[in-house]
Amino acid sequence: MTDRYEQRMYINDVLARSEERTAARLAASTAPSDQPADLLAAAAQRLRDLATATTTHGSAHWIYTQRHDHPEYGGFGTVRTQDGKVVTGGGPARGGRRVPNVVRPYGEWIATMDPTLGLLIAHWLDDEAEFQQHAAAGPEDSEHALDFARAVLGQNGGQQ
Repeated sequence: MTDRYEQRMYINDVLARSEERTAARLAASTAPSDQPADLLAAAAQRLRDLATATTTHGSAHWIYTQRHDHPEYGGFGTVRTQDGKVVTGGGPARGGRRVPNVVRPYGEWIATMDPTLGLLIAHWLDDEAEFQQHAAAGPEDSEHALDFARAVLGQNGGQQ
């Protein structure tokens, strides 16, 4: 998906399907909010909200570009959206301009965990929430998804 239009259409499609599923699940749900399906749905919605907020002014696909080599840190670079907008910020001023940079391992991590991946994870959490709601499943059947959901929501039970 290198074409920006195709990428935007894909993201909009994933968002629409996820929102429809969440709305339907919430309308049908009478379970208290501490139920596994509700926890998973809340984490999925948080990821969708964050992904939407970070793509308002740029592409959902982020890229790390090495700018300077450094023997100790592996180098410094910039994380930008696919359409060139800067995601990272902070470098030293050079010629009156700020030079955005980030240490290479962090930049590569940030670029890997871009909004596109966030939407895919939200889709997985929606699937797990649906499984928890409609199957004869217990929390142990979605243990990894629940740990992830708790971490996304900042709850103590998650791996942080």
